[in-house]
Amino acid sequence: MQNDLHQKCMAIAIEEAKKAKSNGDWPFGAIMTKNGEIVGKGHVKDKSGGDVTDHAELVAIRDACHNLKSNNLEGCTIYCTNEPCLMCAAGIFQANIGKLSLELRAMTFYVYYAQENYGSKT
Repeated sequence: MQNDLHQKCMAIAIEEAKKAKSNGDWPFGAIMTKNGEIVGKGHVKDKSGGDVTDHAELVAIRDACHNLKSNNLEGCTIYCTNEPCLMCAAGIFQANIGKLSLELRAMTFYVYYAQENYGSKT
């Protein structure tokens, strides 16, 4: 059951990453859950949106804060398609998010990026 939820959440985060890529941004996405329900989504918008702080994790955190009407996200889990940078890690800490789930690592990202942009299968 828990593994099914993880797979579902990561698939949605990857869809968010694809939205970012289609807008000309780096393909990173994130979603927030609480009690198994999605409470926030986000993808990178720093290039297309003009705000350098619009990283996937922070966009998802802002969305969750808005939807839950609270800046305390205790009990939430954030699912990310890449390891959060220092700024995003600080946001996760400040929002009191207890769980972080990562799926894609640097090499997987490289292969995905190469396949999508160059047709390579390296």
